Amino acid sequence: MISDKLYLYKGETLLGTLQLKEVDQPWFICSFSPTAAFEEVKPLFDRELELLNAGDSEEDAWEEIMGQIDALKLRLTEAENGNNIEEFLLHIQNDEAWFRY
Repeated sequence: MISDKLYLYKGETLLGTLQLKEVDQPWFICSFSPTAAFEEVKPLFDRELELLNAGDSEEDAWEEIMGQIDALKLRLTEAENGNNIEEFLLHIQNDEAWFRY
């Protein structure tokens, strides 16, 4: 089972902390506490969610923004054991995050 607390990193920079609230397979629903460093990537996550909510008409633009997010090589690190998750789909909206891997 995954840890209740995970850290979101870009390289060695901590972007935020995810605290698991519930599991709705395949999604892990978390509260999200960003660091100041998250501001650098926040516009990408804001745009990704906007395009996702727009539906099929914006699929190409969504794939492009996801490519930009993937290029950041983000990782989730489990607080409990230090295990890294490097391939995942993550959405962030304000103080909530949800991901699957």
